[in-house]
Amino acid sequence: MDRPRRPTSADVAARAGVSRSTVSYVLSGSTQHSFPQATRDRVLLAASELGYTPHAAARALRRGTSGVVLLVLADVPIGANLGSMLAEMTTAVAATGRSLVTWTGGVGPTLRETLAHLDPLVVLTMAPLAPAEADAVGNAGIPLVAMPYAGSATQTVGPAAPSRGELQVGALQLQHLAAYGHRRVAVLTVAEPRLALFAHGRVEGVRRAALDLGLDQPPVLALGEPDDAAVAAVAQALTEWVRGPGPVTALCCYNDLYAAVALAAAARCGLRVPRDLSVAGIDDDPMGRFLDPPLTTISFDFRDTARAVVEQVAAVLEGAPPPPPGPSSQVLRVVERASVGPPPVR
Repeated sequence: MDRPRRPTSADVAARAGVSRSTVSYVLSGSTQHSFPQATRDRVLLAASELGYTPHAAARALRRGTSGVVLLVLADVPIGANLGSMLAEMTTAVAATGRSLVTWTGGVGPTLRETLAHLDPLVVLTMAPLAPAEADAVGNAGIPLVAMPYAGSATQTVGPAAPSRGELQVGALQLQHLAAYGHRRVAVLTVAEPRLALFAHGRVEGVRRAALDLGLDQPPVLALGEPDDAAVAAVAQALTEWVRGPGPVTALCCYNDLYAAVALAAAARCGLRVPRDLSVAGIDDDPMGRFLDPPLTTISFDFRDTARAVVEQVAAVLEGAPPPPPGPSSQVLRVVERASVGPPPVR
């Protein structure tokens, strides 16, 4: 079956009884020409009835800009946490009269090709860009803005350099457990290469916080899929970690899903949470409050992040240098529930 023909400005003009140039001026919001309100209403009604949307390239030629803000995403699974961030970013950008479009590395056209297709106003990045990607943005003359968790918009250390935001997430986990008196904490992270962008920073954040607080460096267990094999692996590690004169009394988990794995493993080992073992997650996934016990976790306030990023974009579009990203600790919050308590008295 042939695809239905896309309506054109000529179709709108014919239905409204005006010229194509009038349609163009009305739909572009141009103030160069004055039209009676009745004419504008007819054009808008005709466009609505036909489902007509002005072609992006044509709008860009008329305006001198595409109205697109391009957000560069890493090739990672989009879970509830990242989905919430994208929703807040889309809303904040839309409030400025622009559209947020995402591009994912390793999927579909290259960033260079995408820039040519969209000609965005500005490029946002959640993590440092690879050198070739940064060159593509620079050669296109498009401003590049790093989101608060990116630290830098380009890779200056290497692909494994942790982002500032993820360092602070891991540090906050460890600091919260240490405030309860835990001195020996272990880390459950993930082995999925696509998640290394987040996992590496979170583990490193725990390690640095432990060093700052004078605590032992944490043992680390990297897990595969959150399945029965992962539960068994954690149970085996816990059996070893809780023995001896310096036993592990708390776990920093990569996210709430892996914290749920930890709870299942603790139950398998006969460890009571939080009496024998405290468990902390990340993401404040809705399921966390229904676990047994309800999960202590780290919550992200993406509304603040979105507002801060839009302010950066506005500064760039006004010709001013973008303000430095604000401290990402401002958008992090510990959600205290029942899975964290004081260490056991031995």
